[in-house]
Amino acid sequence: MKYLTTLIAILSFFSCLKEDPLKKEYAGYKPLNIGDGWTVGSALKNQIDSNALNQVYRSIYEDDDLWQVKSISVFRNGEIVAESYLKDELDRTQPQAVWSCTKQVMALLIGTLWDQEMLYMTDRAEQHLPIPFIGHRDKEAITIDNLLSMRSGISFDNDEHSDVFRKKEVKNSLEFVLGLDLNFYPGNEFNYNDGDPQILSAVIQELTGRKTFVYADQVLFSKIGMTNYSWEEYVDGITLGGFGILTTPRELAKIGQLVLNKGLWDSTQVISEAWISDMLTVKSPVLSLENLDFGYYWWLNESKGYQFMWGHGGQFVFLIPEKNAMVVFSSLEQVEGGFELTETKATEIVDRIVTTML
Repeated sequence: MKYLTTLIAILSFFSCLKEDPLKKEYAGYKPLNIGDGWTVGSALKNQIDSNALNQVYRSIYEDDDLWQVKSISVFRNGEIVAESYLKDELDRTQPQAVWSCTKQVMALLIGTLWDQEMLYMTDRAEQHLPIPFIGHRDKEAITIDNLLSMRSGISFDNDEHSDVFRKKEVKNSLEFVLGLDLNFYPGNEFNYNDGDPQILSAVIQELTGRKTFVYADQVLFSKIGMTNYSWEEYVDGITLGGFGILTTPRELAKIGQLVLNKGLWDSTQVISEAWISDMLTVKSPVLSLENLDFGYYWWLNESKGYQFMWGHGGQFVFLIPEKNAMVVFSSLEQVEGGFELTETKATEIVDRIVTTML
């Protein structure tokens, strides 16, 4: 009898719980004009089959495996053509962590220094950070190119070491990264990690005399009208290079649009076309991921002609140069493993959206 009473109590407890829906009801994809600099364009004007695009959006809402997706936005010819926020309309203006999409921003900032001839890809990092490299002579051959292509050789393992930054477990981020073993000679092997961009953030601060996030606002964000964001710095005063930016899908899309425009924003060449081209050229094959290569912190799918930003959980900005278009995803920030929006699934959705474009 005691066990029966306990069972009834447990069943009663769970029956009282109301299960919240994972998505809102689909209500179309018409974007709003919120005064953030984006021109709202129609599907017809931008040569998109509106009925076909509507079917793609509806199928996303109906797919239970896409429960982690928060928004999907479509841009073409410099206009926002479609957007839908699957969980909360506030996600349109509420910044969230975009995680490793920060790395792609870092590549653009290095490009501004390259444009000014303040550094070269063949420079050794030690040239710009001589004091931090004291005691780490095994790493003095690491170049800017090695750091930008994830081939420094430093044994930074994201699964093991990134939490050290997130939880602020060490006082000096640069000393922590440089204190790790050198697994292979710089330039020889690809190792995707959060340590290499932290060194680059320190380089930016040393060369400019400004915090990386301050420099970014002056030479990049303010130039493209990006205002709704924040960027975290580590306890040692170095802006986080591997992650740390919080922003919205529409703001992040401005970074993508700048790259799609080959560094041009309105009539201003914010970053040289030469840098954009070099940044999007294959530097490292990614043997662990089918059909993917790596440029300077940007992901490349050469077979499809896509270039993209990619952050943990399923934050993506896909550039489709052939169609002068972008597709931007935001997803729940704290999911991982088999629960996050994968690159494969996101690419499949982009493929379907591209087929709606004439």
